[in-house]
Amino acid sequence: MAEDMEESALVRGFVTLPRAHKSASGSDDLTEATTTDAYTAEGVMDNLRHLLPLVSVSDDQNCSLTKRVRHLNNLAKVIKYAGHTAELNQLVEKIVENVRLALASSLKEVRAGALRVLRYLLSSKRVYSIIINMRLDILIARSLDAPSVREIERLQAMRLVRQILAVAPESYPPTLLAPLVAMVRSDLEPVDNLTWSCMATLCEIALHNPELAARTGTIRALITGLLKCHTPRMSESVVLTLNYILNLPNTRKYIRSHLDMEAVLAPITDLHYSYHIDELDKSTLKADFANRLEASKLAVIAMLRTWPGIFCLCSPHSSGMSTLLDMLPLAKPAVQREILQILYNVFQLKIPEWTDSYPSALNSIDPAQPQSEWSLQEGWIAEEAKSLLPPKTRWRTNLVDCYQALLLATMMEAGLLECLVEVVKVADKEVTITATILMAEVLHLANTILPSEYSSDSHCLPELLASAMAFHTPAEWNRASEVISCLDRVHQMKKEGVKPASLYLKLILEQSGYAGSKKHSTEQELFQHINSDLDEATLSMLVKDTNVLSTKEFGKWKWDLIFSLLQHPYLKPSQVTEDALFNKFVKRICNFYKPSNHLFSVVPYTEQNSRRYSRVGQKLVKYLCRADDSSTGFLQDILSDIVNELAQVTASKLTSDVFSPSSVTHKLARDYFLLLGAVSFHKSSALHQSKAYGPLLDICNYQNRSDLMKLIIGSLDFAHDSYARVILSKILTASSKEMRLYATRHMRVLLRAKMPFFNSWGLELLIAQVYDLEKEIALEAVDILDEACEEEVFLEALVLQQPVLLHLGEKGASLFTRFISVKRGFNLLSRLGYLDTLLDKWYKEYNICYVYIVEERLAETLTSYKHTTTEGEYVRRSNSSLIRPKAFVPIHFYGQLVQQPEGCTLLEEEGHVAIFAKMLRQDSLGTPQDIVSVKAAIWALGHIGSSTRGLKLLLDEEVVKDLVVLAEESPILSIRGTCFYALCLISRIPEGASTLLKEGWTTVQHSGEVKWPLVFNEDLDSLPPPPPLLLSS
Repeated sequence: MAEDMEESALVRGFVTLPRAHKSASGSDDLTEATTTDAYTAEGVMDNLRHLLPLVSVSDDQNCSLTKRVRHLNNLAKVIKYAGHTAELNQLVEKIVENVRLALASSLKEVRAGALRVLRYLLSSKRVYSIIINMRLDILIARSLDAPSVREIERLQAMRLVRQILAVAPESYPPTLLAPLVAMVRSDLEPVDNLTWSCMATLCEIALHNPELAARTGTIRALITGLLKCHTPRMSESVVLTLNYILNLPNTRKYIRSHLDMEAVLAPITDLHYSYHIDELDKSTLKADFANRLEASKLAVIAMLRTWPGIFCLCSPHSSGMSTLLDMLPLAKPAVQREILQILYNVFQLKIPEWTDSYPSALNSIDPAQPQSEWSLQEGWIAEEAKSLLPPKTRWRTNLVDCYQALLLATMMEAGLLECLVEVVKVADKEVTITATILMAEVLHLANTILPSEYSSDSHCLPELLASAMAFHTPAEWNRASEVISCLDRVHQMKKEGVKPASLYLKLILEQSGYAGSKKHSTEQELFQHINSDLDEATLSMLVKDTNVLSTKEFGKWKWDLIFSLLQHPYLKPSQVTEDALFNKFVKRICNFYKPSNHLFSVVPYTEQNSRRYSRVGQKLVKYLCRADDSSTGFLQDILSDIVNELAQVTASKLTSDVFSPSSVTHKLARDYFLLLGAVSFHKSSALHQSKAYGPLLDICNYQNRSDLMKLIIGSLDFAHDSYARVILSKILTASSKEMRLYATRHMRVLLRAKMPFFNSWGLELLIAQVYDLEKEIALEAVDILDEACEEEVFLEALVLQQPVLLHLGEKGASLFTRFISVKRGFNLLSRLGYLDTLLDKWYKEYNICYVYIVEERLAETLTSYKHTTTEGEYVRRSNSSLIRPKAFVPIHFYGQLVQQPEGCTLLEEEGHVAIFAKMLRQDSLGTPQDIVSVKAAIWALGHIGSSTRGLKLLLDEEVVKDLVVLAEESPILSIRGTCFYALCLISRIPEGASTLLKEGWTTVQHSGEVKWPLVFNEDLDSLPPPPPLLLSS
């Protein structure tokens, strides 16, 4: 009765509190506040005065569990919504004292409520000190170490730990580390639900306080926990934490890099590896080994994508990489597969299909194989062209190529090729095929990105040829012969030009006259079915052999023969009107393609059907376009029928079955736009005569048919047809956001395809997109303009237009910076007085930002990190295996400035080179900011040295020697990597390569995009051996 009276008094005193409600767990809790009176200074004091005695109740007192939990929840609500006012801060110590008794309760619900109160209360280091001084960390540790059945208590304890880490990371108590370490190192199955939270917390503690982490076994726990991480993002997070510790000389001592880190390799390199005791059944042990093998693979890949990881595994003092490669011929097939996947991943190669058929494996790595991202509903031609057509930025230094060159040279010295040769001689068929393709890819990489001095180390064919020529057993001879044939097939694949996967991209390349596309042997394809010498009688017989005249069932027609006939030079367009046989032949084929006949338009869409039927349709249209005006009736019939169907798409009452969304998605009706595109290219006047442009423009106003708009801009010839450009402009400016973005991305396709006169009409359209109200579209346009400006003609034209770019952040500023690399732009900025302002901003601010931009770009390329287009937002790491972008070095102001003599003079007058050189010669770097400043100086000097005039400035200050010394001897490993990248920039010019050769560094004397480089004026037999690697220092 007394308790009830007290409760009634409490309720009367809380008249201004929100109404309580029953939570799902059965305890009373507070809803959102309906008034603010309770959270005034007086209201907080009154509420706390009533609540504090009620929460400090021991277990032996007569108070129900429900009420105790409700009081704690009410206290937490008051603290949460009242904020951290001065009045509340005065009561912190008293609140902690009262909650301490609840935290020591034997009831898990009460302890969970107490932990929740402490979490809301913990907002400053002062509160943290009070909690620690009262030794509540011991009780918190007890809750953390509770059995899994006490999930609610453990979860609240973990949340409190995370709050402590946010408030006072440097003074985190060791008592709270022990439960976290124990949970991560536990080998109980299944893995505890809180293990990943514990591992993330340990990573943060190791970053904030490496000394504490080493003293409490946290680092060792993280290394052990790596073998539990089965996703790339988890593995990368732990590896990057360990690499942060390895990077700095004052923290590197906490990790025994050649013992602790190589333990991660144990599942791969230990033939008898077993983590668990033998009492587990075989199936469990097998599954556990497979999981740890996968985790080890992910960890090794993550390590090899960072500078500390490379130095840890690949330096001469470490046996990690050599052991990994030596295991390749000896391990079981499952382990061999994982090692091969490691090599494929670190070199960013497409992993072939795991099969015992060479053709299937080779087809799976063909870059022209259709991808799901290339479908009409996804990125379509814009994504296909972005993947297949080489970017114009390829002439910039690709930082990933630099990184892979160093890694490849290291692996070749460790015996990579020799190990692969041994594998293909003795391994299972599936392993042999995968290893053979890897060998071919490695040989191509070595020929492309390594200096010529390493060519003597890349010859593995003699041993293979010896095996093929030996007659020990037929099996050995067959195996070696298959391997050599596969190497040749990959070589031929590399020699081929761009092979479009879709007929639409092929049409675009044909319209632009793209010289880089593979010239398919038309004659070979033609004469496969028809002899070169034909008389009229033979040609008539071949027409009859197509079965077009004998049956109307198009499935029985010989389409390959039809295709060959339509492009044969003997079959002239005039024969359509002069010869009844040919007239009937062409008429029947034309009837097949007329939409109103519902033949071609209802064929299910597949790649095979599109290649079979749509390709012939294009040839038919091209053949009819060559006819004179008196024989174009067939073409006009087809076009008129297509136009009528298109007109029904936007009609108020009629609907077109041919171009309905379902037909366009699932039928060959979509390929009618290929026919329109072929007419647009070969005879655009026919489109005018059939009045096709009117319905096409109407569709552009129809917001919900983005599929048709994609097909329109993916087929029309914009280079020679001014009406087509009007349609493109309409879609770029007047359609939905989704379609405007896609159309903007399609402009990159036209740029890379080298569409004629794109530097005039294309540039104007892109500049208009810069002013789009949607920032994503504007940024995409700026990115395409930046790529276009790799050619000086585009940059000169852009300077003349003088677009406003600085409102678009980093990308806009980068493009604007490029203006100073041409005479007209340099004079413009000088006249406006902006050049000095830009120089000052780069010297004081942007140099530092550039470091973060480059490192973020490398992270996006080498790891699962993904950057969003919206500024200020962060995203989680992704587990998806996306195609990673190339890390071309971003534009740097100093690199653009030294392109002009006046820029070099300005730089010399300001003395920036001398200042940057002085920064390189600092004796010690005490803070992370000092390290970033040195990296900024290194990047600036590297870009200055990438031109002949700028290199002279570096040589006057003897900066190149300083960069070499830092690259070889700097105790901070990330600075060594940055110097390596800077030396790669300097080596781009012949003078820079000669300077580096004097310092003992060999360089690549050709662009990385040159597939088959030659070494001139040198005797390969007299080439000096490769100098010691950077890793040997």
